[in-house]
Amino acid sequence: MRYAPAKYFPRVNSYVSGLRQKGAVFTACLCMMEKGQQRKGHGAIMLEELLKEIGKRDFKTVETFARTDSENNPSGPLAFYLRHGFENLR
Repeated sequence: MRYAPAKYFPRVNSYVSGLRQKGAVFTACLCMMEKGQQRKGHGAIMLEELLKEIGKRDFKTVETFARTDSENNPSGPLAFYLRHGFENLR
């Protein structure tokens, strides 16, 4: 899991979709690398812990670049985030 205030990921501003909220936390990676550990709920636990942690630090927004065309990307599939209350903004 890799996340930080978006200012620590300056390249995301050059992406076509860019970030929407100033001061957002950007999640660059949320994945299980060990074979056989995917789809066992670990990602949900990691995301829950991430949200608790940033909530303690008064951040209001979490953003990522999840994709619909491939589940095999560092952020994870869009459907995962939608199941956990995220909104598709672009």
